[in-house]
Amino acid sequence: MKILKYLLGGLAALAILFILIGVFQPEIHYTTTISVNKSAAEAFAVFRDENKTKDWLINWVSSEPVKGTPNEVGSQHKITMNYQGNPFEMLETIKIYQPGEQYAMHLDSDMLAMDIDIRFQPEGTNKTVITAENTIKGKGMIMRSIMALSKSATAEEDQQNYDRLKQLIEEG
Repeated sequence: MKILKYLLGGLAALAILFILIGVFQPEIHYTTTISVNKSAAEAFAVFRDENKTKDWLINWVSSEPVKGTPNEVGSQHKITMNYQGNPFEMLETIKIYQPGEQYAMHLDSDMLAMDIDIRFQPEGTNKTVITAENTIKGKGMIMRSIMALSKSATAEEDQQNYDRLKQLIEEG
């Protein structure tokens, strides 16, 4: 009986600790950077080419217009991703659209909200640094804790995506 009491007490302490992680870290921030040997205009064109998105964005399934004109600030798309065989839908709202310079969006789903600001900075004649500033906030205490604990895996997957984008830009 004592063992059961200690076991339940330990589990309760772990559950409280898990929830507290989300309290003290309600959102995560990370930056992803790549350097490509193409102009900012060329890099941006590949980045925004929906026919090529599946070639660099891991888990990409589709994008469907919901509201507004494509590439217009305020326009919305339903984005579908595939995580471990399950569809995951998000509503993308374009916040900034400056061809060859910047693309910022807000992604919203039942489980999380993301703000991504991607900048294309020319360096010399034929080189561009692409930097993505990411902020992700889980909805609800459990998702906040999960996001806080999975920050490094999330950032690593994004880096893989951008490395694939780099390869695609430089090949084209």
